[in-house]
Amino acid sequence: MTAQPPANRPLAVNERTLIQDWILELVPGDGAAVGNKTLKQRLDHRAELHDIVVTDEDYWSLREDLIALGKLQKGSGRGGSVFRFDKNWKADRQQSEVDNQSSWEDLEEPASDSPESLEKLRSRLLDLSARNRLLNFSHARSKRFARIIDELPDQLFESLTSEQTMRFAPVPEPTERQLIEQGYLKYDEQTGSVSELKKPPTAETWAQILGMETSYELPTGSEDPCDKHADDAIQTLYYPSELESRLQILHTQSRLSLDETGANILYLAFGFLEWDESLVGKNSARLAPLMLLPVRLEKGKLNPKTATFDYEVVYTGEDILTNLSLREKLRRDFGIALPRITEDLLPEEYFARVRDTVLELKPGWNLHRFASLGLFEFGKLMMYLDLEPGKNQAILQSSLVQRLIGLTDSERPESTASGFSSEHAIDELQDVHQNYPLIDDADSSQHSALVDVMRGEDLVIEGPPGTGKSQTITNMISAAMAQGKKVLFVAEKRAALEVVKNRLTRAGLGDFCLELHSHKSQKSAVATSIGQRISNRGSHRQPRQLNDLINNYERLKQQLNEHVRQLHALHASTGLTAHQILMQATRLRESLAIRPTDFHPANAANLDKNQIHEQAGYFAHIYTKTAEEAGQTGQLETHPWFGCTKTQISGLEQSDILRQLKNAVTALDELNVARTQASGELQTAEVATFSPDAIRHLADALSAMPMPKGDEDWDLINRLDTASCESLQDWLVGMGVLPR
Repeated sequence: MTAQPPANRPLAVNERTLIQDWILELVPGDGAAVGNKTLKQRLDHRAELHDIVVTDEDYWSLREDLIALGKLQKGSGRGGSVFRFDKNWKADRQQSEVDNQSSWEDLEEPASDSPESLEKLRSRLLDLSARNRLLNFSHARSKRFARIIDELPDQLFESLTSEQTMRFAPVPEPTERQLIEQGYLKYDEQTGSVSELKKPPTAETWAQILGMETSYELPTGSEDPCDKHADDAIQTLYYPSELESRLQILHTQSRLSLDETGANILYLAFGFLEWDESLVGKNSARLAPLMLLPVRLEKGKLNPKTATFDYEVVYTGEDILTNLSLREKLRRDFGIALPRITEDLLPEEYFARVRDTVLELKPGWNLHRFASLGLFEFGKLMMYLDLEPGKNQAILQSSLVQRLIGLTDSERPESTASGFSSEHAIDELQDVHQNYPLIDDADSSQHSALVDVMRGEDLVIEGPPGTGKSQTITNMISAAMAQGKKVLFVAEKRAALEVVKNRLTRAGLGDFCLELHSHKSQKSAVATSIGQRISNRGSHRQPRQLNDLINNYERLKQQLNEHVRQLHALHASTGLTAHQILMQATRLRESLAIRPTDFHPANAANLDKNQIHEQAGYFAHIYTKTAEEAGQTGQLETHPWFGCTKTQISGLEQSDILRQLKNAVTALDELNVARTQASGELQTAEVATFSPDAIRHLADALSAMPMPKGDEDWDLINRLDTASCESLQDWLVGMGVLPR
C-alpha cells in the first residue's frame, strides 16, 4: 500500500511547479472557459496518480499565481472560471483533454437565480432512480426491446440516417430434417415416426450451429466488411414468432404514445454504459444507453415463409439524442461530463469519446457495444432542462407563474372573489365584432370567457366532454390572431390538438397554424410547412361579405332580444311576466288532473295581482274545508256528498234528508250498543270495533253454527288457532263433510 502524504503538508517547490503545468494542460489554449469545480476535480484525479494531495487552499493559491503571471485569465462570471490563449497550443496534441471541452461547463451547477419554490417543482420532474429505464435498462425482464447482433454500428447508423428503410431479420427456424441431422430428433425407419431426443435448440444455439455470430457485442469497423453488413437486414437473435411478438409490442406502444401524446418514444440505442451506483464498490451494476436514434416501426406484409408479419424500421428525422438522464446523473453524483452528440458524429467516434472521458475517470466501468430497439421517454427531463437556472428569466416575468410559485400574492378581482367569473352582457359591449369576434358557435358563458382572455385575464375553463371547450379555444385563437398576436396551444393528447386544428381549417385559418407535434415536428416537415405559408403570403384578403353578414347578424339579434324583452316584461296588472305565467300554468297543468280553464276568472283581462291572489285564496279555502269533511284521508271519494250532482236542495228534500239522517244516527247508536254487548258475551274485544259489514258477516256465521250436542271436546276447541282452523276446514272439505 502506498503511503499517502498528510493533507496539511505544504507542497514542495517542484510540486507546485508540476501542478501549475498540469493546470495549464487542463485549460485549453483556445480561450474556452473552464469552471473551477471541473478543473479542481480533474486536477485531483491527476494528482492522485502521483500520490500528491492538492487542498482547496493550494488550488486557489496556484490559480492566483498563474493569473498574476498572465498565464491564466479570470472570467467575469460568478463562478470565476478561467481561460487562456496560447498561439502554440495545438488541439491534436491534447485531443484527449479537449474533445469533450464543449461539455465541461455541464459540470458547473449554474448559480441559481430561481426561487426555492420553483426549484422544488423542477426537482419533481427529475427521476434519477433505478425505475428510470434510461439509467437502469434491463434486457431480461420484458419484451419491450429487440436486441441486434452482428452489425457494424457506423454502417447501420449511416444507413438509417440516410433515410434507408431496413427490416429485421430473424434466426431461421430449423426444419425437421435439420433437427434430425443435429441429433435433436430421432427418425424410426421401421415405423416412420419421429421422437424427441432432447429439447429443441434455442435461437442462440441454432444460430451458432448455422455459423452466425451470436455475441451482443457488435463487431468493430476494423474487421473486414461482409456482404451481410451491406444489405437492408438488421440481424437479431430471435426466431420469427418471437421477433414478431417483440416488434408488435414496440409498434403498438410507440404508436399509442404518438397518437395520445404526440411524442415518439421509440429509439435505436447504440452503446450501453455499465456503471456502478455505489461510490465505494461494485454492488449495483446497471446499464444505461448512450446514443439514441429516433425511429419508427412500420408493419409490412405477411411473410409466407415464416407465417409472420415483417416489420421495417425508418429514421424519423428528429434530433439524435444522448442519454440526458445519464448525463444529469453523472454530473450530479460523480462530477463527470457525458460527451455531447454533435452533428455528423458516428457511434464509433462517440464510443471513443466516452472511453476517453467517462472511463478515464471510472476505469471500473465498462462500455458495451450493444444495440437495442426500445422505448425511452424524455418528456419530463426536457422540461427539467428548460427550467434550468439561467434559462428561466422570461418565465419568471410572467405574472401567472409568479402567482403559481408564490412570488406574488395578488388579490382576486371582485368579480372572481367567489372563484367563478361572472358573465358579460355581450350585447352591450362596444365593437364586439372587432374586439371579440367569433368563428364558431358560442353561448354567453363561452363568449364571456373569450372576452376575459382578450382582456388579458388568467382563467381556467372546466367542463365535461361535449360542453364546447374546443369551440371556445378555437374562438380564442382566432380572436388573438385578429389582433396580430401569436398563440401557442399545448395539449397533453394529440387528439385535442387535431380537433382545434380542424376547426380552424374549416374556418379558413389552417394556413396560419404550424403543427409542432409527433412526426410533424420533424425539421423537414416544419421547413416544408413554413415554405407553404411563405408562398401563400399575400393571398389572404378581407372577406367582402363580412359587413353584410355583421349587419344581418345585428338585425336578427335585435329580433331575438325583442322577443326576450316581451317574454320577461310584466303582463298587464298581474305583477307576473309572460314567462312566469306560462311556467306556472304548465306546472299546474302537469300536477293537477283538472283543466285549468275551468278555474279561469270570468274577466281575467282586468284582474290585478291582488284579485288573483284573492281568487286563489277562495279556492284554497273551499278545498281545505272539503278535505276536512272528507275525513282523515282527505280524498274526495270519502266525502259524504261525493257523487251528488244536485247544486240546490228544496225545503221538502231538506226535511226528508234530516229525518233519514236522524234515523241513521239512531240505528248506528243501537248497532253500537249491540256490538258492545256481543263483544262481552263472546269475550272478544275486537267485536266492539267491527264495522257494519263485519258485524253482518259475524251474524251470518253465528246463525249457521250448529248447536252443541254435549259430546264436544272444549279443551281441544280452545287450542285451535287460525292456522289449525284453516287446516281443519281443508280436511273437512276433502272428506266431503263441508261443501267446496
